[in-house]
Amino acid sequence: MRAWRWPARVAVLGALVAGIAIDSQVTSSTEEVAVTDTTVLVPTPIAGDGALTSTWYCPTLALAAGEFASAVDSTLLISNVGSEAVTATVTFVSPTARGVNRSVEVAAGSVVPVAVDPEIGVDRVAAIVESVGGNLAVSRELRSARGTDLASCSPDVSQVWTVVAGDTQRDAVHRVEIFNPFPDDSVIDVLFATEAEAGAFVAADLQTAVVPGGSVITLDIGESVRRRDMVSTYLVARSGGIVVDAIQEYDGTEGRFGFGVSLAVGAPAIQWVQPGVVVDAGTSALLHLYNPSEIAAEVDVAAVSDVAFAGGDPIGITVPPRDTLVIPIAAAGTVDDGLRIDVEPGVPVGIVVESANGIPIAAAVELVVTEIEIPEPPTTTTTSTTTTAPPETVPETVPETVAETPATDETDATGETTTTVAPTTTVPPTTTTTTTTTTTTVPPEPIAPVFMRDRRAGAGLGLTALVAHRSTSWLAIGHTDPEVVASALVHNPSAEPVEVVVARLDGTAVDTFALLPGGSMVRVFPTAMSALRIDATASVVVSVQAERLGGLGVALTSAIPLR
Repeated sequence: MRAWRWPARVAVLGALVAGIAIDSQVTSSTEEVAVTDTTVLVPTPIAGDGALTSTWYCPTLALAAGEFASAVDSTLLISNVGSEAVTATVTFVSPTARGVNRSVEVAAGSVVPVAVDPEIGVDRVAAIVESVGGNLAVSRELRSARGTDLASCSPDVSQVWTVVAGDTQRDAVHRVEIFNPFPDDSVIDVLFATEAEAGAFVAADLQTAVVPGGSVITLDIGESVRRRDMVSTYLVARSGGIVVDAIQEYDGTEGRFGFGVSLAVGAPAIQWVQPGVVVDAGTSALLHLYNPSEIAAEVDVAAVSDVAFAGGDPIGITVPPRDTLVIPIAAAGTVDDGLRIDVEPGVPVGIVVESANGIPIAAAVELVVTEIEIPEPPTTTTTSTTTTAPPETVPETVPETVAETPATDETDATGETTTTVAPTTTVPPTTTTTTTTTTTTVPPEPIAPVFMRDRRAGAGLGLTALVAHRSTSWLAIGHTDPEVVASALVHNPSAEPVEVVVARLDGTAVDTFALLPGGSMVRVFPTAMSALRIDATASVVVSVQAERLGGLGVALTSAIPLR
């Protein structure tokens, strides 16, 4: 491992590599993948080109509860960014039921939520969404008893997928969903990397998996790779193509509680970006890296911001061959002697990961929200005391006083003057009553500084791949639940300022702002809106984050590039 300081803070890293040359394609050979293979499999996508396509694949829509895992249900969010209505066909797929087709009309500039058809059941459900033309984009909002999450469906199938991050400790459940949308069976070779083993290894009871044609299977990684903090899973289909989801849960027995679903990484890349990461007193983040190659990857990691020194010092590290590692993204000033990225609390930063020696890697970010106590304001106490002399005590008396009214001279009718003196008045003695008012200010208990967002969930887990794409136009799909607040996270990776327009799907602008070089901006979705268009004068990177206010759940997913 190497660590060094870059000579200057970086607002721009090298241009994003759009594609990696394939050293070796996966063939239909029945031989197992050798651990000593030195190539990195980066297949050309079998369908789609990364932008809007006519077909979308969703590996996870519903799962029945297991012994430790919670049940999962979801809603498809089908967005039409075109100017004409589109008819979409949704095919629900399950290994335990006959497929169900449903036709959905999606008006221009609208988002249509689609629930899982009850005829398919909830045992294990995937879906294919098809349309004529390429104006639809499809995402999912997923729910369980342990939280909520957002995850895009995939416009591509691929022969190679990487689940960058998983946890199989005692309080964790880590599952991988593999969807085979084609009619022929697919044989999958499975490799693992963890923090405890050096390099890749094959589990004794999970060297291969078979996914029947037109079906989906679940791999419980914890049954094969037990008690690991970091597990990366590398899956290679010997023929055909598949789509893969990763599911992570924590049951709360050791303090962690949460639920996350994320689309796996279909191909490693030279550069990855995660916009708008905010670390504060109740939020922590971890950067996960996996190197699928037999050659070590020299990786530069930086937290980039337009706020001076908010991103701390960039670092350089070595990711060993076919191995995995994790880097904490921590609030500056906290005590930790390990390797990490220090960031200013409460400031959105873009996390930029680049392979300096050209070895493609996979990267993911894990966002954890925990409940924190909000300090009570100082308490002011007012005490009113009335003191009256007790009966046995002789009260203090005031001597009698005689009050006389001043004499007045009056003239009668005869012209003589007479003097009239008013009668005297005796004032009785009085007993004094004393009232005392005391005001006491109770100081608050000493507390550490708290950096609060203007919205937050009580607890939750968001886990997703970083973004290996730049575009001038994005579709950010949020959440339909009014108790979930969604935000678009926008990062400017260029050396020049960028003008950004946030709009409805019909093109009506709702917000405009400028992003300085290296800057990230967080924009909350307007009420009752579940999708936004993000258009910029130069290429930007966009993700979506959502939190259930006062409840369980933090979601993190990439936006969908429109070009």
